[in-house]
Amino acid sequence: MRSALSSWPLLLAAAALATIGGPAAASSPEPPLAGIRGARRSLRSSADDDPRVLAEAPAGSGNLPTVQVYVKASGNSPWLERSARLMRECTSTAPEGRVTFMFDNNNAENVDRLGLEFPNVEINHVDGTDNQTGDGQSTAEATKAQRIKTRMVFMDYRFNKLRKNPADFACYLDDDMAFNYQNLQADLASKMKECHPNCIVGEIFGNAEGHPWHYWTVGGWCMSHKLVREIGELLAKNSDETLNWKGSDDGGFNAALRYKAEAGELTLSYASSDRWFSELSIATLEDDKITKRTFFSERMEKGTNIGEFAQLRDKWSKEIDPGFLREVIERAAVYYVELVDIALRDVPALQMQGEPQLASDGLADVSTSDGEAIFPNRAELSLTPIRFQENEENPVVLQTFFRPTLHDKNIIEFESDYRSRKRGVILTTPSGRSASAWQVDGSTSQGDFLHGYSYENPDEHDWLSAPLVEVDAPCFGAFTGWQPQSYGHVLDYHLSQVAFLAGRLSRECRLLLLEGPLQDILLAVDEELYNRVLWLSPGTVAKMKGSLAVAFHPSSLNDRTAVVPKWGANAYLQSWLNAIDYFVSDEEKVVVYHSRVVPQAKHGRIMDPEHNGHIIEIIRRSLERNGRPERLVVYDGTTLADDGSTSSMPILEQFKLFRSASALIGTHGTGLANAVWMDVRSNERPAKVVEFTPGGYQYSDDAYNFNRYRNYVQNYWGLPYDYHHIAFAPNSTDDRTFIDLEVLDVVLDGLFKQVVS
Repeated sequence: MRSALSSWPLLLAAAALATIGGPAAASSPEPPLAGIRGARRSLRSSADDDPRVLAEAPAGSGNLPTVQVYVKASGNSPWLERSARLMRECTSTAPEGRVTFMFDNNNAENVDRLGLEFPNVEINHVDGTDNQTGDGQSTAEATKAQRIKTRMVFMDYRFNKLRKNPADFACYLDDDMAFNYQNLQADLASKMKECHPNCIVGEIFGNAEGHPWHYWTVGGWCMSHKLVREIGELLAKNSDETLNWKGSDDGGFNAALRYKAEAGELTLSYASSDRWFSELSIATLEDDKITKRTFFSERMEKGTNIGEFAQLRDKWSKEIDPGFLREVIERAAVYYVELVDIALRDVPALQMQGEPQLASDGLADVSTSDGEAIFPNRAELSLTPIRFQENEENPVVLQTFFRPTLHDKNIIEFESDYRSRKRGVILTTPSGRSASAWQVDGSTSQGDFLHGYSYENPDEHDWLSAPLVEVDAPCFGAFTGWQPQSYGHVLDYHLSQVAFLAGRLSRECRLLLLEGPLQDILLAVDEELYNRVLWLSPGTVAKMKGSLAVAFHPSSLNDRTAVVPKWGANAYLQSWLNAIDYFVSDEEKVVVYHSRVVPQAKHGRIMDPEHNGHIIEIIRRSLERNGRPERLVVYDGTTLADDGSTSSMPILEQFKLFRSASALIGTHGTGLANAVWMDVRSNERPAKVVEFTPGGYQYSDDAYNFNRYRNYVQNYWGLPYDYHHIAFAPNSTDDRTFIDLEVLDVVLDGLFKQVVS
């Protein structure tokens, strides 16, 4: 699934918003923070440090640089066994969170167990990379999977590590390359003197002719902080094709970097290390010194071909003194894992374990030919749907380490269905009406592209007599979608799209959005972004010139792959949320219970009032029993005045309440959609949510049977939530709902025994 930008005039028919204008060149995509870096509104007088500012120069430990190590991994055997071995032998001395294994989707349960055994190691799961080894697949499929995973390394560093814990170097290693974290730090410290600030450190080879300017790395690489950021931005803005990246994640990747370096877009400084030993190198003792010989050096000096070097290495492995090889390994920074087998014959076999937790998405960039808008006699207009092309720009936008957990006494019976439905919701596009684009001048049209539910026929709307406004700006962005007049749905869907547009467009661009709850929300929490918007009433036609970027979600029709930008847009949503300068101290945190009862709740999932009182009491007791300092706030959408009267809680007050919440508990509904305002700055301290939803039982109410496991994870996928679900009890109905209070008590104890805030 991909987010999309376009540069053509658009009719957002789902909300009766029509836009007429001439297509122009699409804006260049920007990283999430680019368009909202200045979108800060201070909501209190004593502002904390701006969380949007990215660290420019991370501090090392003493004189040693900090290092973030990524390992390319697979859940298939024998590669999973390799990963288990590396975790056992290489990660114990690395700081927590400084080693990340990038898995595919294969052998999920075993990978999951492996992650539990090594909690100091991060395990990511990258969609689209199951064929990275090429087994049973074409070489093209395998190398494409490798390119996807390489992109995810840079994506993870930019959108996760860079914000919370940047490093001086980021390294990406094959899973047959072991490492010594402290030796790696020392090696990189020594190399910084010759290559800073654009270092690429590793075992560096040249091309077949030995030209030194055609470098490539063997078994992996380490890059300096500055270069990782620059290459990450380059990858985000360019497809494999525009990068001329045709091969794998080693030679092909380095060739793509050289291509951009020769174009003046990058500066690369390669530094070959004598403390890296790949399968294409050997160590010998010469003049009482450890000397490294590689296939590249042998080829340059003696014309040795790869077959001859393989024979040389095989002979070396049989004759080498294990004691000497142990000395080599002890001082090595990175080394081929089979060297350990040669040096330490008594290393026990490892048990394979493990699986990942990562969802991924992509962006699509769409555009049409340029042209200037014309606006002839409106009664004579002939509108033609605009044809556009989807060009995959980046197959992965967003990753997450967080999965929801279902709690129920019948969990064994329900868990498989729960996971299946969750995956279906996250990865499948729901059908429904979407946006369409029409152009006034049919001479530049290439024909009909959008059909059925995805296309609104202009002949079926009386838009010609609709109010017309002329809008003026160098460029525009637009979005409308599901239930634009509903506060809850604006929170759980629209906000991510607005953040996506604001993050992708330059600050000179204006946004075209519908009046309604979204207008009130932005005015309350981000006045600067609010002022970038041209607010249109439903049914208004906007006449424009210039480029138009559109966030949209066509349904899966005519054998086309469905596209929903929602999940990828959540990366931009998180950046925008963290840019709103209102955070409270741990001492000010609260626990919020969403009380969904009459008269505030008007329809569906209404909690039995007596049962609701029992839930509140159980939460109070659990907080006290576990020594939690937070105050319990019961939220029902209202606020109490000094005279005892109640009224709807203002948006800014709701924002402040939920931003202050260390935990949110309650029934699925608009109140719980406020989870979007919780503090989502840190993966280490995720926001705690317990949501009551229909479960796997056979309910007497068909609405519950139809909406099993419906939850907000599907909307906020990828944000750092510690998310828990408790199923409605089987005797629940739409207007009288119950949960299992014993299950709630157990879940809360588990929640509050942890560091919640």
